[in-house]
Amino acid sequence: MEKVEVTWGTTLKVWWSFFWRCTVLSLILAAILLFFGGFMPGFMGVKKELIEKLGGIALHIFIIATILISIWAFKKILGKKYKEFSVALIKEV
Repeated sequence: MEKVEVTWGTTLKVWWSFFWRCTVLSLILAAILLFFGGFMPGFMGVKKELIEKLGGIALHIFIIATILISIWAFKKILGKKYKEFSVALIKEV
């Protein structure tokens, strides 16, 4: 097994692979939570105080879900095969 030098190029490839997954999924989640926690109740005539509480709950859901999304994305990166290399965990002996 040949060790690949950690360059800015390899770093950016791995980072981008992680970043876009986290960003896309988090934006989709944010849009869903914003719709159901803010816009929809507003259109239905729900009182402002309740919408603010729903927004707080949605924010907490978003934070927890974003952490879970980042863990999932990181796991995907650990198993990904790039053109020139793979990211792997190697047991120290």
